[in-house]
Order: sequence, then C-alpha cells, then structure tokens
Amino acid sequence: MKRLLIVALCAVVPVLAKAQVGPIVSVEVEKEIVKNFSAAIEAEYRWKDGFEDTDRISGTFGLDYKVNKYLKLGASYALLHKKEHYVKEWKSDTAVLDYWQNRHRFNGYVTGSYKLGNFKFSLRERFQYTMWDKTKIRRLKDEYGNNIKDEQGNKMNVQYKEGRYKPVLRSRLLVEFDKKKCKFAPYLSVEFFNLLSPDTDYDEVEQGGNYYKDDNGNYQHVAEGAEGKGDYIKTTEQSLDRIRYSAGVEYEFVKNNKLKLYYNFNDNKNSDPSEHDVKHHVGLSYKFEF
Repeated sequence: MKRLLIVALCAVVPVLAKAQVGPIVSVEVEKEIVKNFSAAIEAEYRWKDGFEDTDRISGTFGLDYKVNKYLKLGASYALLHKKEHYVKEWKSDTAVLDYWQNRHRFNGYVTGSYKLGNFKFSLRERFQYTMWDKTKIRRLKDEYGNNIKDEQGNKMNVQYKEGRYKPVLRSRLLVEFDKKKCKFAPYLSVEFFNLLSPDTDYDEVEQGGNYYKDDNGNYQHVAEGAEGKGDYIKTTEQSLDRIRYSAGVEYEFVKNNKLKLYYNFNDNKNSDPSEHDVKHHVGLSYKFEF
C-alpha cells in the first residue's frame, strides 16, 4: 500500500505542472490540552496554474471540543496572504493590477457524526467570516459623471481600496471508511458555500454613467440632464456561491503521523472570468498529533 501511494504521487505531480489546477501542501500539528479539548496550528501553501504561480499562503490556529462521540464544536482564526489579479476593462483600454492582499478569516463550527458499520457519516455546519481590503480601479470623473482627461487627452484612472467582508455558511456532508486498525481512511464529501450577505456592485459598460463613485467610495447618481450619461449594470451575487466536491485518502504511516492526498472540484457560481478562480485542487497534507 505504501508503494501504491508513492506511485500515485509520482503520477500526479507531472500532471499538475501542465494542467490548470491549484496544488496545495499543508502541515498541521495538533495537541490535546485536556481530555476532549485540543488545539491545532496549520500552515498551508497554494499554487495556481499548476506550479507556475502562488495563489496564497496561510496560517491557522484552531480549538476543538468533543462534547461526546456524536458532537464536536470548534473555532479558528486564519491569516491569508493572497496574490490578487484584478482586471478592469473599458471600451478604449484595460487596466491590470497584481498585488498581495491580507485577509482575516474567523470560523465557528459544529459537527455531528454517526458510525454505521465500517463507515462514518458526518454533517458539519461552519460559519465563516472573512474581512479584507480590495484594491480596485475606476475612471476619474467630474461631478456630472464625465471622464476627466490628462493633457494628452487620455482618460485618467485612480486606485482605491474598498473594504470587503464575506459571511458564509458552509454545509458539508462527509462519508469516510473508518475501520478499526486500518491505516487507510478514504472519504468522499460535498460542501455548499452559502452567502449570508450577497454583494451588490455596479459595473461600468459605457463612458460617462448614471452613477459615479465619490472620494468616500459611495455611489452617487449623476444629475438629471447632465451630458455624457451612459449605462451601469447593477449585479448581485447568487446566494449559493460554490459547491465543492472532494475525494481523498488519509494514511497513518506511523503512530500519530498521517498523510492525506485529496482532490477538490469547485463549482464556482459567482466566478468572474477575470479573477481566474481555481476550479481544481490537488492537495497533500501532513498531520502530527500528540
């Protein structure tokens, strides 16, 4: 079985280098502080487009409490250092921003589980709250919504930061093989990411516009009868943001030492083509418990 796992890894790595997927590696250390109460620290590195570019680096600290054999509670904080690629397109030109962004993520969850034969079924409900500042670009406009131009006649742009927050309810159903004394534990899961506060935005499709953003980042309506008015499209995110399908296997190669190899497919419902969201993840994680 060890040889089979090594062969699988050797086969997967060359594929990742060519395919449009996001590899993930992580290391986690978990310590039981008192009976049924434990703490864990995890470090994770994610790529995108195979191994060509970094997606994000993160660190997580979490606490778990096992109420009984059927119920577990937990909370965690994660700092995400994410590489952003922002594209803004107008009729006449396109602006591109590449920058690093810090995100703060807080999680609280409850997991109910039940074992039936050699299989364990669990349902986890996780409340996830993420905060970050997003750097964006807009046309510089006058009070009537008309584009301001420089001395050469080029339209002028300005960068600004827009504070964002994202409360999400994540519902995951998982089934895993849980046979006593068996070192391998394969599993399957499906998870639904439900937005608790879908974001609404205005997307500029014409020069001028019925709306413009003031210096405070608020949308203002252009005065009636002003020249240069164009169109803005008001968009609202879908409540169901993503569905994640996962399959993997965990292997305890030495007591308290585990390796996990897994695959995720992310069906992103609110994906913007310009954001280059990663749909496929292939991950390898190591966990040490003491």
